[in-house]
Amino acid sequence: MSLFLRNMEVEDSQYRPDGENAQLKLMSADGTEFKVNTVILTMGSRFFREMLEIPRDPAEAGKPVELAENGDIIAALLDIVHADERPMPDLSDFDFVWRLLKAADKYDMPRVLPLVRSHVMFKPGSDVIEQYALASAHDWAEERRWAAVQALGLDLHSILNSSGIKKLSTDGIVKLLKHRTERRRLLEDGIISIFSHECGDPEDPDTGWRYRDPSPPWKLAMAYILSELDKCPRGDNIGTWLIWHDYNPGLWDETCGECGTPIIKPEALWADLQERIVELDAKDLKDTSL
Repeated sequence: MSLFLRNMEVEDSQYRPDGENAQLKLMSADGTEFKVNTVILTMGSRFFREMLEIPRDPAEAGKPVELAENGDIIAALLDIVHADERPMPDLSDFDFVWRLLKAADKYDMPRVLPLVRSHVMFKPGSDVIEQYALASAHDWAEERRWAAVQALGLDLHSILNSSGIKKLSTDGIVKLLKHRTERRRLLEDGIISIFSHECGDPEDPDTGWRYRDPSPPWKLAMAYILSELDKCPRGDNIGTWLIWHDYNPGLWDETCGECGTPIIKPEALWADLQERIVELDAKDLKDTSL
């Protein structure tokens, strides 16, 4: 919680009624008045530093400087300016974060952006589309790639209904959706390769590589896997059904009709999928095109 109280006149903790610590009054758009330490404020804001260098009309002396932002934003900016002695404001609301960063840019407060960045990014339990939009807007490449990977675990409906999607450019949305399509394709190719094996003569192009013609139980498994990839192309929503619903007759006991090679077991199949997911994630986190 901010140390400034709404609709109340609150004094800066470092205030002294004389010398260089003389106060400046700020008035938010919703009527909250703040008395601030001008030394600390001008150190944290070029806007206010240049404003206070301009002689003020004596008739305006003692009157607050009126600002366009509401008190919650002004209080948060002042808390961050005093971050060495005050807690960070609550940044769990992304709409608030966007408004805060807009105000920080307006008042030229360079300390705000990196502190907000360190507190809101790389948060798996938070809205990853909002994180992706923030990272895209501020060109935070590492955070943007991380959020793109996390978004693969969401279904398309959740993405399109996220408030963050409205903050992305058309190119940003296209990039996010193309990434989903490509990840699904890569993981699908890997899954299909699991159902293939070498039998016969490896040197013979006609017989050296055999694709298992899936039996009905395996077609069911494949249909399930691909339908889950349509929902969440990262693939980590697949495993429960594969591992625990292995009672389908013949699903895990099938062998190759030519060489007798047994089919992969569900635990091994899931382990293989997990390995592929980790490998693809690692590549994505280094992919500068994301």
